[in-house]
Amino acid sequence: MFALLPGFEKFGSDLAKRTGNAWLVCRRAASGGYELWREGVLEARIDLEKPEWEAKDLLAIIGLSGDPGLAELRSAWTAIASFCPIAILEASEASELSILAIAQVELSRRWREEKRNRGASILELSDYRQEFDRLQNSFSALETFVAAHGLNRPQMQFESAPATSGLETILVPGPAEPLEQLLPVNSIGVATIALWTEAAAANAREPLTFAIHAIETDAVLATWTLEPEKARQGWLRLSLGRAIDDDALSLKLVVCSKGAGWRLGLGAPVPLPEFCCRTSTGGPLRAPLAFRIFTSPPGVRVTTMTDDLSPDAVLDTSPSAVTLIDFSAAKSVSSNGRDENVVIYNADEDFVQVHTQSFGKISVARIVSNAPDRAWRLSAKIVLAHQGAMPTEFALHVAPADRDEFDPDIATGAAVAGFGFSGWRKLAPLRAETLNVYLAPDASRSLAIFLLTRQDQDPAYGWARFSELRFQTRP
Repeated sequence: MFALLPGFEKFGSDLAKRTGNAWLVCRRAASGGYELWREGVLEARIDLEKPEWEAKDLLAIIGLSGDPGLAELRSAWTAIASFCPIAILEASEASELSILAIAQVELSRRWREEKRNRGASILELSDYRQEFDRLQNSFSALETFVAAHGLNRPQMQFESAPATSGLETILVPGPAEPLEQLLPVNSIGVATIALWTEAAAANAREPLTFAIHAIETDAVLATWTLEPEKARQGWLRLSLGRAIDDDALSLKLVVCSKGAGWRLGLGAPVPLPEFCCRTSTGGPLRAPLAFRIFTSPPGVRVTTMTDDLSPDAVLDTSPSAVTLIDFSAAKSVSSNGRDENVVIYNADEDFVQVHTQSFGKISVARIVSNAPDRAWRLSAKIVLAHQGAMPTEFALHVAPADRDEFDPDIATGAAVAGFGFSGWRKLAPLRAETLNVYLAPDASRSLAIFLLTRQDQDPAYGWARFSELRFQTRP
């Protein structure tokens, strides 16, 4: 919609017939400000003293070039331009053709600007959604961590202490045989790792490098380099910068040197070879390295000490997400394999609701899907969507696609969380979390996915929903 200054008022009716749209007339009001008229009827007022704007659809006001009224309008409009985003345009001559030409140019400019802004908005919305998902996962990880450890300062979570008979050391081999040490802790919240190191100044002439690997994702989470001139005997603290916020990853420390002279302390011998230090080409040693693991709230910047070694690089550990699994094929089965109508698929919001049943009975939705190459984890967002719901337990289970029923050990309580089963997660009403199940390295690509719910009390009631079911792949 456009408005004309009084000098162009005579063209208003002809322009309306030609374009099919009404053209307003902009006049100076006796009380100050401006008024917009449509065919003799007052349409809107523009008060220059108040931030009010009645003509929301007005794009521009057009006047004749050189008209004193146009210059006055342009000067007055600077006071309200921030909340009245319209253009003040000059037509070169008093003719319909000149008015239509300048109006068309303004429409094209507005269209291009809106198209550009729409594209930018879509990209920003995508960024906001990714950041929202990251924050939601971080808060879920933080909640899990705080429930187990509290919100204290960084604290030692695990220690492989030196033997009481005295500290033994091991010479770090060359680059062909890096040392590997499994870290027997949950990855969530791991913030700092301390190792006992020593180096003879005359011998250690090449740097010592460290790396933390996530075994399931085959990703390097952080690397460090210790230069010979910074070497000293004692505990060396490797800070990750930010505490790991991914849950249930198996961590491995890899130590390597391009030259001789570096020695690491050994912990007390243990009878379990999988927890002992080993070389990449040889078998396990008789003891693990002497190390300590400190934890902090996941995703939070780590409080460092003066002598802490900062990482060379901290890599993005977020696994790539594959296209969401189609929920529409979800099939309802009961705990004994008999079909029951306990599964509802909502196509508008793309979630599956798995109704809970009577006490002790498991409700199940089954979906068949092909896992992509290098898939290592299946995740789903779970929510108990009614404020009056009873506390409800959720679980994920995967099996070969030819399995019509879930593992009977889940029903008996004998199954524990591990490859193929997430374990049970209890939610209170209106709570939302992310549930993960890890895929065995030799798992079939064609999988039956079971979405499980249950309640431990009657009456069974709750809107138990699964959404955003997706595979995650190794980088």
